[in-house]
Amino acid sequence: MKTFDITTPSGLLLKLRYDITRLKNSKGSPDLRYAALDCAITAWHLSDWLLASVSDQRYQELTGVKRDARGFMEGFIARNEQRLPDIRTCQLIANTGKHLVLTKHDDATIEARTTVRFTPPFDAADPSSWANVKVQEVAYISRGAGTQNAIEFFLNVERHWRHVLVDEGLLSSNLRDRSIEDDPMLGYSTDE
Repeated sequence: MKTFDITTPSGLLLKLRYDITRLKNSKGSPDLRYAALDCAITAWHLSDWLLASVSDQRYQELTGVKRDARGFMEGFIARNEQRLPDIRTCQLIANTGKHLVLTKHDDATIEARTTVRFTPPFDAADPSSWANVKVQEVAYISRGAGTQNAIEFFLNVERHWRHVLVDEGLLSSNLRDRSIEDDPMLGYSTDE
């Protein structure tokens, strides 16, 4: 085994939860950027782990092709976009993180970026207010005309994966509604 004793889709889901917690608790670069990219990579590769853990019959139902056939991931995405609506975005971010440039299956309308937020909003014309301004780096994902905070995005992705793994019998049903915030082992803070 080459996965540091993480051996099941539920174990990889726990890694995703840990990555999201790192993202939420990060204090800025580089922690924020590394955690955000790790979230996308882990979320995307849960699809591989799921497919490696199901029967040949279920594999074909999930992908539309027999095991080891070409096109299985496109089939998986097409057949599971209702249950995993953000899976294609995770795929694009993860594959771009691996290859830097995608030569096929790219979508130029999707971006994963960081920026800084000034609280309260920065007023360049009022130097006396500068002492009270807090600067926070944030990660976000843009798709078309919409932009979403990366933490919110990956919390939704984790929730969808949790439901899929329960439905596939790979995660105990009592964990279906157990959010990250309910897991004291992760040290997830809901404080801003």
